[in-house]
Amino acid sequence: MIGGGERPVMNEAKGDIAGISAAALALMAIHYKKYSSSYSSSCLSKAESIYRYGSSRPSGTDDSFYPSETWMDDFFCGAIELYRATQNQTYFETAQSYEERIGQHYWVVDWDYHQDYCRHSAVLVNNFSFFFFFSLYASTFSRSRNNCRIII
Repeated sequence: MIGGGERPVMNEAKGDIAGISAAALALMAIHYKKYSSSYSSSCLSKAESIYRYGSSRPSGTDDSFYPSETWMDDFFCGAIELYRATQNQTYFETAQSYEERIGQHYWVVDWDYHQDYCRHSAVLVNNFSFFFFFSLYASTFSRSRNNCRIII
C-alpha cells in the first residue's frame, strides 16, 4: 500500500499537542502579520484558543507510535511564542515557570525535546535569565560533544 499501513487517529489531544500547535500558530501570526493582518489575527486567535484548551489538559497525549516523555517542553514553546506574538506578560511568566521546571535533558534535539528550540525563541525576547540558561545548556552540550569519540 502506498504511504504505509493504517494509522490510528487521535480523538483527544492533550497539553503536549496543544502546546506545540499553539507555538506553530503563534509563529504563523508573527511572520504573516506584514502580509495579511487578518490571517495573522486568525492564527493568533486560534493559537490562544488551543493554548487554553491544553491548559486544562496538562499531560502528554497517549500515543503508541510517538509516545512523549514530557508535555512541559511543548507548553513552554506555546507560552514563549504567544508572548512573542502578544507581549502578554502572563505568557512570559508561564514560559519562565516551565523552563525552570524542565531543566536540561542531556540529549540531542529531536522530535520529542522541543525546549532547545524554545530557549532560542526565549533569547529572542532579550531576556537575560533565558540567555543565561540557554548559554549554560549550550556550553554543557559543547563540552559533552568534545568528549565523545566516533567509532567507525
